[in-house]
Amino acid sequence: MIGDNPLFDVYYPARFGLMTIFIGDWERRLGYVLDVWGIDLSGIRPTYSFRSIRDLLTVINTILNQ
Repeated sequence: MIGDNPLFDVYYPARFGLMTIFIGDWERRLGYVLDVWGIDLSGIRPTYSFRSIRDLLTVINTILNQ
């Protein structure tokens, strides 16, 4: 799963055993989930995290070959 939402793109997919790739500012988005839904996901981490799609594209082949 690739996305920018800690709840729907990292937490839930990880619960079902999926690899998760987060794009964006992880800490800021965690704050957003806490503010909007009141859910503290501070103990959750994506399998991989990148600041931008461009950063992800530089290593996507390596990730997929694991």
